[in-house]
Amino acid sequence: LHIAAFSVDYALAPEHTFPAPQNDVLAAYKGLLDLGIPGDQIILAGESAGATLCLTLALMVRQQHLFPPRAIVAMSPRADCTVQSGEKVLFLDIGTNGEMALVAGTGGDRWIAVCSTAAGPVFEGAGIRDGMRGGPGAIAGVVLTPGPITASGRGAGSFTEAARTFSARVRTIGNASPAGICGSGVLTAVSELVRVKAVDATGLLAVPWFAEGFPLARRADGSELRIYQEDIRAVQLAKAAIRAGAETLPLACGIASREIDAVLVAGAFGEALPFSRLSPLGLLPPALLNQCRAVGNTSLAGAARVLRAILVGKAEEACSFAALDRIVAASREVPLAGRKDFEACYLAMTGFG
Repeated sequence: LHIAAFSVDYALAPEHTFPAPQNDVLAAYKGLLDLGIPGDQIILAGESAGATLCLTLALMVRQQHLFPPRAIVAMSPRADCTVQSGEKVLFLDIGTNGEMALVAGTGGDRWIAVCSTAAGPVFEGAGIRDGMRGGPGAIAGVVLTPGPITASGRGAGSFTEAARTFSARVRTIGNASPAGICGSGVLTAVSELVRVKAVDATGLLAVPWFAEGFPLARRADGSELRIYQEDIRAVQLAKAAIRAGAETLPLACGIASREIDAVLVAGAFGEALPFSRLSPLGLLPPALLNQCRAVGNTSLAGAARVLRAILVGKAEEACSFAALDRIVAASREVPLAGRKDFEACYLAMTGFG
């Protein structure tokens, strides 16, 4: 087959916000049309966030009356972000405090159960030896693939397991030279190390990386960025807290994980997570991984919505605050401290597999 493949280096969260990624893929599509490539010879393809961008691009192409693509291959897209009445929805803000809310019921009987679980700062890239916030140059994604050792900054890590050689391919925010590892980078790195058995079920990093860390990439000055044993331990404790909270909150309300219809993950951190690649990590129950939808910075969006209502007029302001009062009235806290089921789940989930 004579096929030319183009990969769009679109803007990524958290450095860039909506609609920067959408504008990038639209510009790339227009660029192909400007090169004289007809739309009926273009196939859009993507996975997860990339799949969602393919669908969004198709809508933008239609709105701007451009020549449509021949086909779309969208694997695991976020195609429907609405929440229907009666759905059981788990809301997660994966961060230091791990806030969670479970929404269920119908109509006037809609209720909200809330809790928080102390996950620590690892999701913010803190407490990691080579960690940093999610800014330019932060490693935000890691994939271990079969291949030789490379000397480039995007593939410095390599090890041999069962006569197979793996190399680390990293994605940085802003496509800048690697400068550190942010929260999503730490999670994907550890998940990949577990997947290829460089980290065992107890979280132990294989020799010789136990002592010196596993190399992921090189900084511009040539120094290496590594995942160390203590980084893996920090991830184990943090992911166990999130997993235990995500399992205990529904159970405390008489709901099994398999009954949850959608999982909404808030924040730029959630937008950067490739949930389909986190199965080896055990961050969430398997039944919930395919239900995850990134919903962006919801706290900021909510604050902006209230402020907009205040600026519009007294009636809109009153309506907005009444909606907030209804949310507060419908909410009840589920304290996790001291719950035996939470403690048991937390201890069981510190391992992998």
